[in-house]
Amino acid sequence: MTKTAKRKWAPATRLRAILILLIILSTSVTYSQKIITGKVFDAAANQPVAKATVAVKGKAASVVTTNQNGEYSINASTGDMLVFTSSEYQKEEVRVGAGSAINVNLSQNVTTMNDVVVVGYGTTSRKNLTLHCQG
Repeated sequence: MTKTAKRKWAPATRLRAILILLIILSTSVTYSQKIITGKVFDAAANQPVAKATVAVKGKAASVVTTNQNGEYSINASTGDMLVFTSSEYQKEEVRVGAGSAINVNLSQNVTTMNDVVVVGYGTTSRKNLTLHCQG
């Protein structure tokens, strides 16, 4: 073989090199994630919010719910956006920084209802039925 001749890689060697490269890249992505822990509080009452949803924005598989003490634990990467939601509170979004603990205070969602519709199903006799409505 002369100095100017190029060595060709066998297909099996090329495949091994690609697999090793993919393994190295996938482990670096896996290790860039960290466990974020924290608590979710009611901003007005300073009480923990149970059953609030914590999600990594854009990643449907990364969703957890707070426990009775408002505590959560979720895998996320630096720069990810955590979204905190609960039916009674306004949505809060917080970007993951260098730390591993994020505590959030949720403000109550103040809404008014104009109409309430009550629907009942069942059977009863007319003498047992009492109806009282105010307008």
